[in-house]
Amino acid sequence: MTLAIELPEELEKELLQQANINEFVQEAIKRLLLEQKQATQQNSIQLNQEQQQNFIDSLLNPKPANDKLKQSVLSYKEKMGL
Repeated sequence: MTLAIELPEELEKELLQQANINEFVQEAIKRLLLEQKQATQQNSIQLNQEQQQNFIDSLLNPKPANDKLKQSVLSYKEKMGL
């Protein structure tokens, strides 16, 4: 049985520099986990307990729309033919 894997040139060079395939796989997994962690951190917002409560309260009990917002909605509906 033959297994063929095509790697980007950068990964191919790294593989050749590793002592063995296990080290290469471990390093690739570490890099992937680090990238995922960084992406998660960039896409998250840290709120303290008071901010969390204010956010939830705003979602559950929104303030009524003011006149400017109501006018904007009407204008949008007119432009969109709704």
